[in-house]
Amino acid sequence: MDIGCFDNDQVQIYLGRRGARNRLGLSARAASAQTQVGAVGADGYTRAMWRGTDGSISLWKLDPVLNYVGSHVYGPYGGWSPVSLAMLGNNSYVLWRYTDGTADIWLLDANLNFIGSKTFGPASGWTPEGLGVDPYGNLRLVWHTPANQVTAWVSMQL
Repeated sequence: MDIGCFDNDQVQIYLGRRGARNRLGLSARAASAQTQVGAVGADGYTRAMWRGTDGSISLWKLDPVLNYVGSHVYGPYGGWSPVSLAMLGNNSYVLWRYTDGTADIWLLDANLNFIGSKTFGPASGWTPEGLGVDPYGNLRLVWHTPANQVTAWVSMQL
């Protein structure tokens, strides 16, 4: 999935090729959304996360041809910043970072409803930076230091 912003504040999300059949255009002003990330679930539905400048997130569910299906807004929560979105099966996982370096991973169902969360850290000198899925179906929480050291913690279940 590619996401791009253009001069006219039009956001384009491409799934697969950048052909007209696979493109979804959305209007988002710079003041309302800083960055966007997206992931495709096992069901073929895309989940996109828009990070608001106020620390909130808007999670969208799009069908395989990128028709809007539904959304949920979460936050803002004092001291917490949204970092990353990952998919495992049909569940979405959102990584939040607290000002002290604590990481909190949310588990959301296939329709983006909150199920639960797990907190990690803080780990002295380390900052939670990303979330991904390895080839074995495990979540990986990526941490880094100011000296550019990187480590990944594996979490099998939340």
